[in-house]
Amino acid sequence: MTTLAGPVRGAARIVVLSSDPHVVRGSTAEFRHFGASLVLRADVVSALTEVVRDPDTILLVCSDVDCQDMASVLELALATSRSTVLFGVHPAGGLGALGTAVAAGVGGIVDLPVTPERLVAALRDLPVPTTDLPGPVTVGGLVVDRYRHRVELFGTPIPTTPREFDILLALATSYPGVVTLDRLAGGRGRGAGHRASVRVMVAGLRSRFSALAGVARDAVIETQRGVGYRLGP
Repeated sequence: MTTLAGPVRGAARIVVLSSDPHVVRGSTAEFRHFGASLVLRADVVSALTEVVRDPDTILLVCSDVDCQDMASVLELALATSRSTVLFGVHPAGGLGALGTAVAAGVGGIVDLPVTPERLVAALRDLPVPTTDLPGPVTVGGLVVDRYRHRVELFGTPIPTTPREFDILLALATSYPGVVTLDRLAGGRGRGAGHRASVRVMVAGLRSRFSALAGVARDAVIETQRGVGYRLGP
C-alpha cells in the first residue's frame, strides 16, 4: 500500500478549498486507507482558519474556488500555511490558473476530481521537510549535524556514508512522523532495488548504534511495517 507523504501524526490532514461539493471522489474510509483525512471548505476564510488551527495541515486550493483573483488567494495561502499548499486543476481546462499556481510556488499539482490515488501521486514526491537553519537536529540522544555532516548518539560519533546520513537527516527532521520507504529511496517511482538498499543501510546503522553506543538494535530507528521508518521516542 502506498501512503501519503508529508506531516504524519496519524493520518495526514488535508483541507480542500473548492466551490464544488463533489470535487472529492471517494469515501472517508478509502482516503484513510491511503493515510489521509480530508476536510472540504467552500470559502477562503474557513479554509485558512483550519490551516492556522493545525500547522501540519496540507491545503489543497482548487481552480474552481469562487474568487476574483486566484493569485492573491494563493499568495495568502502560502503566507498562512506552515506546511504544503497544493493546487487542484481539471485536466481538461484551467491552464491559465495552473500557470498562476506554478508562478506562485505551490508545492504540487493534483488533477481534479480529488481521489486517493491522485493525492498520493501529488504528495509522494514532495521533498523531505527540513528546518531553515543548517545546525544540528537533535532527537533524544541522536544528533544529526548537517553543517559538519556528523552524527552522534549519546555523545558517541557514528560513522556514516553520505546516503546513510541523508536517511538519518530525513528521519530527524520529520520526527515524530514516519518517512515512507519510497521517499527514503529517492521517490519518483524508484524501484525495488533502491528500497532494498535503504533497508540494508538502516540495518547497518542499527548495528553501528548497538556496537558503538550500546543501545538495542531497534531502539533508535523504528520500523513502521508497510510504510517506512521513524525515529524512536
